[in-house]
Amino acid sequence: MIANTYMVSASSIHEIIGTAKVGSVTVKQVETIADYESRESLTSTQQAELNRLVAKCDADPELPVGAKTHCKKWFKTQIYDRRKSFKSIQTDKGNIVEDEAIDLIGEYINDPFLTKEDEAPANDGFIKTRGCDCLQWDAVGDNKSSWDFDTFPLFDPKPEKKYVYQVNGYLSIYDRPNGWIAYTLMDAPDSIVHKLTEWECRDLGIPYDLDVFDRIKAHYTYSDYPIELRVKLYRFERDDEMIKAIHDLVKLCRVYIAELEKQLIADGKLPAEETTNQPQ
Repeated sequence: MIANTYMVSASSIHEIIGTAKVGSVTVKQVETIADYESRESLTSTQQAELNRLVAKCDADPELPVGAKTHCKKWFKTQIYDRRKSFKSIQTDKGNIVEDEAIDLIGEYINDPFLTKEDEAPANDGFIKTRGCDCLQWDAVGDNKSSWDFDTFPLFDPKPEKKYVYQVNGYLSIYDRPNGWIAYTLMDAPDSIVHKLTEWECRDLGIPYDLDVFDRIKAHYTYSDYPIELRVKLYRFERDDEMIKAIHDLVKLCRVYIAELEKQLIADGKLPAEETTNQPQ
C-alpha cells in the first residue's frame, strides 16, 4: 500500500505534531511527565498531576486535525505523482546566501571546517530529509537566513518550535547527540535588490531608478555590523521523547492514509493493487 511508504520530512514535522497526542497526552504533557519523574521529590499537587498524566497515557492514540490535513496533501502527491512547489523572494534570498551564511556561522562558532552537508537523501524509517545544512561529528546544525533586521530574532530567548522539531528529526536521522539553530542576517544579493527596485519603481510609476536601487541595497546590507549582531545561535540536546512522539505520529499517519487509500479503492478511484511508490 502507498500508506506504508509514508515518512515525514524533517522540515514538515510541525505540520503533524501541532497539539499532537501520544496516547491522550500532548507532547508538552509528555515533557512534564519526564520532568516530574526526574525529580527526587514532588509536591502533593505535582504528584497528583503526574499520576493523572501517567494514567492518561493508556488512552487510545489520537491524530491531530492538522496532521490529517498534512496526510491528505501528501497522499495526493503520491496519487498524482507531483510535488507542490513553493517559491518566494524570501526563499530565493535564503538559497542564494546559504553558503556565505554557513561561513559566517563557522566564524562565529570558531569552526573553520563548517560546510554544508551534501544533499544526499537519508531517513530513520520514520523521518526523512534530502540533506541538512551542517553535519558535525557531535551535532547537526541548521541555518535560517532572516529576511531583514525586523525578522532577525535578536531578543528571542528560544528558536521557533517548528525548527526545534526539524533539527531533532535530523538528530534522529544522523544519530547525533546535539543540535543547533543559527539565524543569520546576511546582505541581500544584487539580484534580490534588483527585483525589489523594479517592484518599487513600478508601484511609483517611474522608470527604473538607480537611486532607488542604492537606497534599497543600503537597507538590506548588514555586513558592516559586528558578527554578534548578525548571528543568533541556539544550542540544545537531542530530545528522545520528542523523537519517539514523532515516530508514533508517523505510525498514526500511516494508519490514517491507509484508511483514505482503502476508501478510494472501494470507490473505484484507485486499483485494488496499486503500485507502491517511493516516499517523496
